[in-house]
Amino acid sequence: MARESGGNPRAISPVGLCDNGDTRCYGKWQFDIDTWHGLGYGGNPIDAPESVQDEAARKLKQIQPC
Repeated sequence: MARESGGNPRAISPVGLCDNGDTRCYGKWQFDIDTWHGLGYGGNPIDAPESVQDEAARKLKQIQPC
C-alpha cells in the first residue's frame, strides 16, 4: 500500500500502471474497478471510506494470498 498509493485512499494511478497496462487503479490499495466490483462493492474505491478499502483488501487477500 505504501509503495502503491503512499497510503492515500483517494489515489488514482496513471494509465498504464495497473494490471494489464491499459486501465487505472484506485484507492489506498490500488484496486481496478473489475476487482472492486467482483468483491461485491459498488462505485469507485476512491469514494469508499478508508476502512471499507481496508476491508476489501483483507477480503482479496483471503481469496488470493500473496
